[in-house]
Amino acid sequence: MTYTREQLAEKFGNVLGDKGQFNNNADDTARLRNNKELKEAFLGAGRSESDWNDDVSMDNDIDFAFRQLGARDAKAAAAPEKAPEPYQMSEELASAKAGVKAFEENILPNQGSIIMGLDKNAEGESTNKQNFLDAYSLDLKANLKPVYRDGSDRKSKLREEEDAVSGN
Repeated sequence: MTYTREQLAEKFGNVLGDKGQFNNNADDTARLRNNKELKEAFLGAGRSESDWNDDVSMDNDIDFAFRQLGARDAKAAAAPEKAPEPYQMSEELASAKAGVKAFEENILPNQGSIIMGLDKNAEGESTNKQNFLDAYSLDLKANLKPVYRDGSDRKSKLREEEDAVSGN
């Protein structure tokens, strides 16, 4: 179970500092060392019982157990999640990314054919050049499409109107 900082204070006493860390008090350490719920939180996070029972870093172990119970995350959990902000690449960045992707997918795998002149069509033109240009223009159009920072499409009323007028 995850607790807020206030719930932890009610349950265990005022043992946490301003930032949710355990106050290293010898009396509190001795009292909380035998607390079953803290020990279970410590062990539930994959830590060993021998680590809990040693006297080497008991304050850190108790602090870790409090973090597992949610003392430091209470403020973050209370904050509402914001909607992703719209994001659109600049033309320069979109052009650069499209060029790199088209080069890596069309030119690099066919270097031998290009060097030996084996990439020509019936008219004597390079097929890889046309493949590169096609891939570049497709990627450029995809990169300039407005999206949210998480990558999901963002609907643009202006873009929809432009597409409707142009017939796309």
